[in-house]
Amino acid sequence: MTKKKKELTLISALEHIYLKSKNCKMEEEYFEKNAEEFAYLRHELGLTDMQLLFMAVVANKGEADNVTISNHLGITNLRFMIMKSAIDGLRKKLWIISNNKKYYLSEGVLESLADNKTFTPKIYSNLSEHTFLTSLDLFYRKYRWQFIDFATLIGAWMNLLENNKDLPICRKILELQTNEEQIIFLFFGSRLPSF
Repeated sequence: MTKKKKELTLISALEHIYLKSKNCKMEEEYFEKNAEEFAYLRHELGLTDMQLLFMAVVANKGEADNVTISNHLGITNLRFMIMKSAIDGLRKKLWIISNNKKYYLSEGVLESLADNKTFTPKIYSNLSEHTFLTSLDLFYRKYRWQFIDFATLIGAWMNLLENNKDLPICRKILELQTNEEQIIFLFFGSRLPSF
């Protein structure tokens, strides 16, 4: 008798990964036993296994900090650091946000997954210079009020910059030699709407 292949959806695969991850210790055996779900999600979402595991835990907890995630997976906080590059990748893709204390899925992620579609972050493109500067300020205020952390702020600002290359102000900032110089100009640009 042949084993019937299960019908996977984005949510069912993510839920399976979460349910099987309790005390998995992020060991190779866990990833091997759940290879079908990981392969499906990698193909559909373009994320790594570590990003998928992290997202599964955060999605099911609603919000999570390092300790909550470490306790669920049965790992030490030091071992949690293995996930750092996965977390940074999700931040850069704007799939998660964090405020230095907790991680959350970005607005719209769960809704997209429930509709069995990949998440597309809101793209701030084709903005006027005024709207560009106001958007910089909006993200700075979210950071200042501790709704997002510094890495999320920088990711959002760089996203704004990359998606509005046609604006003269963005072209000038992109001509700067280093990211540090670009960030300084973005910071000053974010303060202009306040005056």
